[in-house]
Amino acid sequence: MQYRREIDGLRALAVVPVVLFHAGYQPFRGGFVGVDVFFVISGYLITSLIVSEMEKGSFSVVQFYERRARRILPALVVVCSSCVPFAWQLMDAEEYLDFSRSLVSVASFSANFYYWDQGGYFTAPGERPLLHTWSLAVEEQFYLVYPLFLILTWRLGRRWLVALVAAFAIGSLSLAQFGASRFPDATFYLLPTRVWELDIGALCALVSVPRWIRQNPWLTLAGVALIAAGVFGFDDATPFPSVYTLVPVLGTTLVILAGGGANLPSRLLSSAPLVAVGLISYSAYLWHQPLFAFARIGGFAFDGTWEMGLLAVLSLVMAGATWKLVEQPFRRPGALRPITRPVLFAFTGSCLIALAGIGIQGIATQGVHAGNQGMDAALGEVLGRPEKPSGCKNATEKFHRHFRECTVTYAPHKRRVAVIGDSHAGAIHLALQRVGAERGIDLTLIMLGGCPPLQGAYVHSGNFGAELCRDVAAHALKRAVEQQWDAVILVARWSLYDGSKPVYRVSSEAAGASTDLNAYRSELSTLLKSTVAAFREHGIDVHIVKQVPEQPVSAKTVYRKLIFRQPGPDYTMEAIRRSSTTRAQHVALQAPIDAILAESGVPADHLIDLTDTFCGPEFCLLGEPGKSYYGDQDHLSYYGSQMAYEALKYAVR
Repeated sequence: MQYRREIDGLRALAVVPVVLFHAGYQPFRGGFVGVDVFFVISGYLITSLIVSEMEKGSFSVVQFYERRARRILPALVVVCSSCVPFAWQLMDAEEYLDFSRSLVSVASFSANFYYWDQGGYFTAPGERPLLHTWSLAVEEQFYLVYPLFLILTWRLGRRWLVALVAAFAIGSLSLAQFGASRFPDATFYLLPTRVWELDIGALCALVSVPRWIRQNPWLTLAGVALIAAGVFGFDDATPFPSVYTLVPVLGTTLVILAGGGANLPSRLLSSAPLVAVGLISYSAYLWHQPLFAFARIGGFAFDGTWEMGLLAVLSLVMAGATWKLVEQPFRRPGALRPITRPVLFAFTGSCLIALAGIGIQGIATQGVHAGNQGMDAALGEVLGRPEKPSGCKNATEKFHRHFRECTVTYAPHKRRVAVIGDSHAGAIHLALQRVGAERGIDLTLIMLGGCPPLQGAYVHSGNFGAELCRDVAAHALKRAVEQQWDAVILVARWSLYDGSKPVYRVSSEAAGASTDLNAYRSELSTLLKSTVAAFREHGIDVHIVKQVPEQPVSAKTVYRKLIFRQPGPDYTMEAIRRSSTTRAQHVALQAPIDAILAESGVPADHLIDLTDTFCGPEFCLLGEPGKSYYGDQDHLSYYGSQMAYEALKYAVR
């Protein structure tokens, strides 16, 4: 194949936005489209290579897999192996368990399946060092089947091949469009809804390009503009992949088809700095996320800060070294003569098995190991107890593995009260267990993270398909009627659903939420009023717990850093204060949703405000020395739930 410098420049335009997006820089909120650019480039180059060899009669499946192994595996093994000691040193048991599972998924080329099971990409915690490997798994799965497809269809002729690839692309895009709102996580992560992007690249290699398109500067410039439109115009509320993805995909297609030659756009794409970044783009993609994740875990850097910028530069420096010392020697067999095909497969295979073994060991011990036992014990003391509800019987996973429905009974069973809501409901239920024990009140919990307790509400761009939260809310109402509850307490991270963010947007329609903020909040208010009315219709009293203050930094990050350093009490208190939100910030954040809650039809004494519980005149502290009120940024710890007890004990009279 003839080398095209502008393709490496295009790779640079793909990887830099991804890195800056993961670093938390808001102007690059659509930087995730860089992955789509990579998919198109990959489909184009792989198809060009295979077809050129098939035309010469020299194509070998084994040789193809060898090339892919040389390209992907050595650098991947180096990066994953480098993550292990940092994970061992910095991660608590829960984080290390997740990391261990991700190691197994990377080694088995199934990372996209693992992260699909864990929830949405845009809501995933940034502390996952290997989250970005989902896209490698998609490509690896594509590489397993695509050469075989070309072998089987090659004899049909190029026209039939083009028609089949185009048909697969149309079918895959249609499936992605259908699933973007209904099954967003599966649509984002899995090959069937991503293969159309690779197929578009394949079509670029298969079709005959008219002369007026080739080396056309205006079309090349339009392609770059479309990619930029995705990077700066899209965000985590954009359904992806879907027809919106055509913007960066068509932009990449135009650069591939119309690029080249001496025109200005192609010369810029072929410039030395862009080509240099493009050459190391694969290693840069591998390194950046672990660097960011471990910096977040250790409390050394936060999103959008200059520290993240330094880490982004460091990822390029490390990528350059990896390209020179790992990628190139393995991709050029003559450079390292002992790396023959058998040695390559034996070496990389052994490394992947070793990584999987480390992961399996971590899973077997539930993430607990000698390196984090002390930290886990110290954090456990700081949090008081795990943030999860205790004592629940008949727990069920009816809707999703994160769904919980359970009841704690206390004689003499004077009343039946239920806590319904998203993940914030768990801490409130934990606080109310003390009330139930004191007064003999049975307590039921129905919760699913990311699902507000609103009847008839679809939640778009959330953790699950839009209709799942609606079904959970309907189930809660059905249970209330069947079990004759006396009262319900609605709990949620309410500001998450107020329309100020592009995610977790609520509506009464499956098609989507209004883009007009006033109209959106009006509909949210209507949904809340109808929810209150639905319970009252059956004689069930309704209480609403307002949201606890959100913190700018995870409590675990702050206290882990303090445990490492063991500073004096003055420094400790100052560090906690600097990491806490102010009362003014909390009040401003809650103002829009407070207005909606005030119009819900719930009496003022049934609206439970925890502001004074957690906020002083100036700060809403995330904790005190040796005692955290939070388990992360917004979920209460055991200590926090017990603080809430005082405000909640009158809610279940």
